[in-house]
Amino acid sequence: MRILIVQPLFLKGGAERQIAALASRFLRNGHSVTLLSCVIEGSDWMTQVIREGLEVLVATPDGRKARPWISMGYLGRLQSIGILGSYLKRNLAALHDYDIINLHNWPSYLSARSAGLLEIDGPPIVWTCNEPTEFWFSKNPLLRYPLHGFEKKAIKELSCIVVLSTYMQQLMAARYDVPSRIIAPGLDAGPRSEEFIVERRTQPDRLDIACYARRPFFPVEVLAKIKPVFPNSMLHLFGPRAELGFRHARRKGLQAHVTLHDWISEAEMAEFMASMDVMIFHHLAPFGLAAVEALAAGVPVVSIAAGGPLDFIRDGVNGYLVSDVSSKAFADVILSHVSAIKSADMRLRCSKDAIQRFSWDKTANQYLELFGELTDGLGRSEGLVSSR
Repeated sequence: MRILIVQPLFLKGGAERQIAALASRFLRNGHSVTLLSCVIEGSDWMTQVIREGLEVLVATPDGRKARPWISMGYLGRLQSIGILGSYLKRNLAALHDYDIINLHNWPSYLSARSAGLLEIDGPPIVWTCNEPTEFWFSKNPLLRYPLHGFEKKAIKELSCIVVLSTYMQQLMAARYDVPSRIIAPGLDAGPRSEEFIVERRTQPDRLDIACYARRPFFPVEVLAKIKPVFPNSMLHLFGPRAELGFRHARRKGLQAHVTLHDWISEAEMAEFMASMDVMIFHHLAPFGLAAVEALAAGVPVVSIAAGGPLDFIRDGVNGYLVSDVSSKAFADVILSHVSAIKSADMRLRCSKDAIQRFSWDKTANQYLELFGELTDGLGRSEGLVSSR
């Protein structure tokens, strides 16, 4: 099967890790995969999948070099729609060489529609909706209404929509009245083993707390409320907004209790997560891959009771769900369940459940089954990923 994957901006992020992991599985099982993007940012996993045979196409304005600010802000993302749409329009005939086109994120389907790709008799199109639509421009009143109208039309013309969670499926049905299929991201179990999941025996006055800092002030406020009980606690922030969290900690005199972590590779993520006592997941997310990685390492997750985590966090079993999204509520839950959170029992349940439920092989097979259905059986029974 010849697969074209379109991701407008291929940077270091969860969606890109998902694409690279899936492309790797497709290639290993005899399929041809091409990635089309406006910007490609280097990474270890991108280098690896290129070695495995991934073909990369970079769309630039009329063949010129892409501007470095293409990935920044509203205008940069709108520019990516225009550049990608122009590239697709110039190469509509070449798209017939593919059996399936897999669009990722919201600029890709807007580009496809502007290029007329949804109107031609071409290969089936699958749009993977990695995040709630109108995410980047909903705060801008000048852009909101015309783009949202354009967005509705484009979504209704898509032949198939894939979402990451029940939350996203319900959102797409309510907002656009369209059906979608849930295919959750996978997980590289790596060297994880149940025998290494043991009770956390850190200092009695310390908790190690991990947090993907989407709302960077929030975890610092949780730390401030935990510190009187566990005075040597450490907050480990990662993600693109972690620096803002550290600045907030400095203003509160907590900088000695906050550690910033740069981009963490997939190989290092398991070891990093395993050194934590608990993860707090406090923002509304379409899925929550960082939370799943924490669970796989045996780290309980205290999460907002909404969004993607509702699909995989069971209250009191592998973490806790908090309906009151306040730093006090999160701190209270952690302090109330410290013994369970550190116990080998809960940590083992976390790891076992996550590793059994999520794998990139399983995710790749779900995509290949879907692609086969849309292409009248091509590849449905052959070229599937064998579980290891």
